[in-house]
Amino acid sequence: MTDSYFAEAFLVENTYCVLAVADEQGKPHASMMHFAVGIDPIFDVYFVTSSGSRKAQMLHSGQTNASMVVGSGESWKTLQMDGVLTKVSDTAQIEIARKALYAKYPDDKYHEIPDAVFMHFRASWYRYADFSSEPALILPWGEQKKSEVPVSNPD
Repeated sequence: MTDSYFAEAFLVENTYCVLAVADEQGKPHASMMHFAVGIDPIFDVYFVTSSGSRKAQMLHSGQTNASMVVGSGESWKTLQMDGVLTKVSDTAQIEIARKALYAKYPDDKYHEIPDAVFMHFRASWYRYADFSSEPALILPWGEQKKSEVPVSNPD
């Protein structure tokens, strides 16, 4: 079992995240989002929004730096990810995104709105943490990998 197993499984089993992007002036915008994963869960995360949303507007050049956080208060687990959010414009890639979203949310028709904008997130760094174990399990990966520091469970 690889370190990425925990992060990938956590992404697959959860349905909401906070997605944060910044505009050209660095002003942040964060929102709660549904997401779906592709073949490689860490590197293929899909979202859909409307063309008038702030997220879509911030994709002015087709991509922007972004962060996403998936958390579970019940299990004391989190997954923090930094990477690049890209507007999906290729028809085949849109179909991949649409199928992934349908598979996870079969009753959600939001991805069928006329002005739907599909987005693809690719991580360059992540940190999975499970604070329910003793000691806490913290698994960083990527360009900003930091040394693992023992952390005690929160009370």
